[in-house]
This record gives sequence, structure tokens and C-alpha cells, in this order.
Amino acid sequence: MGEVTPRRAPGPPPDSPEIRYALGGGLMLLAGVFAAMAMAFVMSRTVGGMYVTFLMPALVGWVIGGAMGWVAKRFGVHDRLPIVMTAVLAGLIAYGGYHALAYTQALDFIAQNSLSMVERAAADPQAQVLAQLEQITHEQGIVAYLAFVSTPGGAQLSPIGLLGRSGLGLGATFALMLLETALIIGATLLSTLRRVGRPPAAAAPAARRHALLARLDDEGVVALMARIEERDFEGAAAVLAAPASTPPTHAVLLEHGVEDDTPWKIAIRAVDAAGSLGAMRAERSVSSLQGQEMWDEMRMLQRNTEPAASDLEGAS
Repeated sequence: MGEVTPRRAPGPPPDSPEIRYALGGGLMLLAGVFAAMAMAFVMSRTVGGMYVTFLMPALVGWVIGGAMGWVAKRFGVHDRLPIVMTAVLAGLIAYGGYHALAYTQALDFIAQNSLSMVERAAADPQAQVLAQLEQITHEQGIVAYLAFVSTPGGAQLSPIGLLGRSGLGLGATFALMLLETALIIGATLLSTLRRVGRPPAAAAPAARRHALLARLDDEGVVALMARIEERDFEGAAAVLAAPASTPPTHAVLLEHGVEDDTPWKIAIRAVDAAGSLGAMRAERSVSSLQGQEMWDEMRMLQRNTEPAASDLEGAS
């Protein structure tokens, strides 16, 4: 038995730009999520006095964007949509995670400083503190904590209590949190885009060459189109190379790539009495191999009949 050559599964090769781009997008997402989780932990440890309102979210966003931008640049992820979506997600994880951790730390702090050892041993200390906060603020869950922080008496528990000292209430605290959320997302996005840079410029279109193959009468055009439809390119070359027996009514133009294997286009255009090109009558596309076969055969047949086809750079 002969050796069987395994066939590659359909789809892009493993090292294709599409696979690299998809891998880069996934790794950028992972980098953003993990960096956000790490920075949420870092922010939660700065509550004791190192957290500076507005400055800390901007710094954290810049760090997260640095991690995302490094991955995106390495893998060529330049599209703005996945970068923006990942920056928004990472910013929300970082800021939301920070407040979730700060919330549990605040409950522990209150429990340690306001509950006796007996009370802490009798039940869940955090649940007892939360029940007290809900009773004081008439809110539920983490909103009760935020409402307490928004009062002069609880403002020292969190940096977002900055406005609580002025007595502006829970609405002002939510506004402050919204501004910091926008700030951390914006810093993440700007930092990422700064490292990724501008998208690469679109590649210039491949050079194309135009040639006038022949001038044919009506019968010649019908014969040529029939040969092309039958994929008889030697026969099409014979029609093109044959001397015209009547005044030509159409011109056959060829357009093909110079250094690529893009399809060749064969166009049929009307010709007026003065020989000028007129309206488009028909157009067909053939592969570069088929077009080259027809061209070579036509040139060979023309050697003993008439000069080779001339380039027509201005044809379109």
C-alpha cells in the first residue's frame, strides 16, 4: 500500500493572523481581569490612609491598561471595540472588587471595636454589625454600609466618606463612586491605547496591469464568450489571435495582477467608428493560471500573424 498523506483540517493554519489575533484577544481579556483582581486587593489594603480619592483609581487604571496594552501590542490586537470592552470590564472588576473587599473589612473593623468578646462568639460578628447598620440607616446590605459611610459619624471608615463629612448624604457618595468608576475605566483605556498605538495603515492595493488583447466583430465576441464559458482557453486564444474579417465593433481588455495570483478580468467594451472605447458590454473573471494559459497561447499564435498585444495603461 502507498503512503497516505494526512490532510489538514479545514480552517486557518495554526500560525495564521486570525489565530494569533483571537489568541491575543483572549489573553488581553485574561490580563485585564487578573490585573483588575490584583489591583482591587491592593486598593482594599490602602484604606488605612494611603488611598487618595480620584488619584488612586487613575493610578490603578493605568497599571491595568499597561498589562492589557502589553499583551495587545505583542499579539497585534489593534481593533478599538475589544480594547474598549475589556477596559470597561476590567475597570468595573477592579473598582467593584475593591468596594466589596473594603465592605467586609469595614464590618470586621466595626465588629472588633464595638462588639464584646461574648457578642462576637455568640453569632456571626459581621451579621450583627450589618443588622445594626441597617437599623441605623434604614437601608439593606452594602447600601446600609454606604449610607453609614455617608454620615459624619461613619465617614472615617472609607475614603468615599470624603463627602459624608460634609453631610451631603448617600446621593453624593454614589456620585463620587460613579466619577471614580469612570476615572478608572478611562485610565485603563488610555493606558492600553497608548501602548497599542495607532492601527496599522491599510496595505496599498496590489498593482494591476491593463492590456488590449484584440478588437473583434460581433461574431468574434460571441465565439470568445462561448469559449470562456466552456473554459476552453486555447480556443479563446485562437479567437483572439485570428485576423478580423470585418470592421471590429468591440475591444477585448485584460486586467491582471503584477505580483499576485488574484483573478484576471476579461472585459468586452464597445468600439465606435473612430476606434475609441465605449460602454462595457460584458465582463468575466478567470483564475490567474487560466488567464496565463490564454495569454501564452494567444502570443504564440500571434507570432506569425501580427504584433503582440499592446499595453493600454489608460484602459479601465
